[in-house]
Amino acid sequence: MRDSSAEILTVLSGSQTPHFEMDVLYDNEVVLSHVPITGVQINDDASGAIETSGSVTVVWQDDYGQSMTPREIGDVFSPFGTELAIYSIVGVGSSFSYRVPLGIFPIFDVPSARDETALFRGYEVVAGSVVELSFKDRFLLVQRNRFDVPGVPASLDSVYAELMRLTGLQMTQSIPDGPITRKVVYEEDRLQAVYDLAAVLDATPCLTPDGTLTLRPKSAGGPVATLVRGEDGTILNVGQSMTSEGVYNRVAFRGKTDDKTAIFAASEVTSGPLRTRNDDGTLSPYGTATTFLTSDYVTNSIQAQAYVDRELPRVSRLGAREVPVDVLFNPLFELGDVLELERYDRTITGRVKSISRSSSGRMPMKLEVLGG
Repeated sequence: MRDSSAEILTVLSGSQTPHFEMDVLYDNEVVLSHVPITGVQINDDASGAIETSGSVTVVWQDDYGQSMTPREIGDVFSPFGTELAIYSIVGVGSSFSYRVPLGIFPIFDVPSARDETALFRGYEVVAGSVVELSFKDRFLLVQRNRFDVPGVPASLDSVYAELMRLTGLQMTQSIPDGPITRKVVYEEDRLQAVYDLAAVLDATPCLTPDGTLTLRPKSAGGPVATLVRGEDGTILNVGQSMTSEGVYNRVAFRGKTDDKTAIFAASEVTSGPLRTRNDDGTLSPYGTATTFLTSDYVTNSIQAQAYVDRELPRVSRLGAREVPVDVLFNPLFELGDVLELERYDRTITGRVKSISRSSSGRMPMKLEVLGG
């Protein structure tokens, strides 16, 4: 959850209409500041390699009749290096206003742009420009930058140092650093290499609101907030869903040691509804659902067994499901946050897997339920 002040928390406890603005950056320098934006749609999804994407619309009116419609590489809103630093404006009237940073995003596409013109003393002048912009997070730049030839880590001393070398991004250290357990060969996909390196620390790479690289632990932490229903609550609606997709009762690892000896390890659920077999050895009602793991950083059978034993509880939670929840807009929540939902019948604890932000005042999220 993003850091905040007591004033922001007080404002967010009630209903408000979200407002957004942005700064336009090029080469980390501010080109335009405090630009109002409309049609804001920002989607965070923890299941994607690029976690954040979205779109905004700029309605530009220039005192000198300048067009902001991009036509050439290098124009202000062209999708060739320009980035958008987007903020949610939280406040009450003119007495209190605060910019909550949502992220720094490279422009990916300009799906539509047009100039509104008018006649002035017989000349056609630009009265304003309407520019629609699509964007993704900075992992887009990492994904584009594929390896020319297979490579290896520059050093095995630090995962953080290697992540910075591969991405070119500054890092915010969120969990303890550690050594790389094996000198692996990077193939073509640089972003996949970043995800593989983060897995050495049992984490997922992600980006902070200021655009720096950090790591989100795969294991859930404690709740950062409790959401309630009712007149003074922020929950608008809580749904219910359940699926067997992505739920496994057996985890297997296949790999090789440094001398190319095969490594295999497996772990499975032996009791309860997700058991693989009945007591008499016959197949259980759910059957066997196996997910296979591999990692270049696992070098022996002991590490492999620890890996599958660690992953099994994550993929075989009883009642594993996603709960869709609609809440009042809150710019402070992030992917990976653990939230408590106070329902009429019980309290649900879940980890945020997706967030959809817009100007509507409603903020749909999906939570992965923890603990059944």
